[in-house]
Amino acid sequence: MYGKDRYAAATGDAESVFDDFASRVRKMLPSETQDMIATFILFVLLPLGFIFEIFAVLPQYHEIFSEGWTWRVCILSYLGINAFANVYKMITVGPNGCTSDLPALMKPGYHYCHSCQLNEPPRSHHCPGDIL
Repeated sequence: MYGKDRYAAATGDAESVFDDFASRVRKMLPSETQDMIATFILFVLLPLGFIFEIFAVLPQYHEIFSEGWTWRVCILSYLGINAFANVYKMITVGPNGCTSDLPALMKPGYHYCHSCQLNEPPRSHHCPGDIL
């Protein structure tokens, strides 16, 4: 955000803040069918499976809120939060990291790839034109 948008967001213009939030959410929504299916599995089926595991399966082996139940719920919660955090970072950061700008100084051993227009690390051959 630059100029008027930044000023409007800083001064509390609710409509501008909502539009900014809505545009960010739209960028993260899947557009292809396989992405929609994967998103449905991740955000609907996995949480339902987690709730089923905690309240239907685990009570068969451990009393609810016992030490064994609590340990397993904590471990499962950590793994679930870790998975969702990884998906969030994957969506928000993108394949080129936080920035796609080239650095001002090229690191020793790096060379410029004209196919993908990025600096390549030493001994890397990631573009089809680079393979000899």
